[in-house]
Amino acid sequence: MKLKTKINLLSVSLSFLVTVAIIFILLLLINKNPIEVFSLIFSEVFASGYGIGQTLFKATPLIICGCGLAVCFHASLFNIGAEGQLNAGSFTIALVAIYAGDLPFPVMFLLCLLCGFIVSGITGLIPAYIKIKKM
Repeated sequence: MKLKTKINLLSVSLSFLVTVAIIFILLLLINKNPIEVFSLIFSEVFASGYGIGQTLFKATPLIICGCGLAVCFHASLFNIGAEGQLNAGSFTIALVAIYAGDLPFPVMFLLCLLCGFIVSGITGLIPAYIKIKKM
């Protein structure tokens, strides 16, 4: 195994252990049993089909944002607002769907997508504009 791979593996492992230790400490501070909490998480989330389905359902948008960020990072660009862009676009889509509910479904669907894309793009344009002005 290469040295860089070993360092990356050590870094990820150490990060995971520190995170679990911090969670343990916080749970003890609020008088909860950390073993009981973790066993509840594993039994309710990972041991049932419903729990796994809900986890994947809620994680999918974040995974897609992460894939988009990977493209940005590969191009040496830094975009920390991807989740905010997702939330702004989702909120806009919901508002347009509520207020344009009388339209035929194909028209409403395309209008929702278009408005969501525009708002997400504008939300991403703000930090891009600031970065360009700094240069």
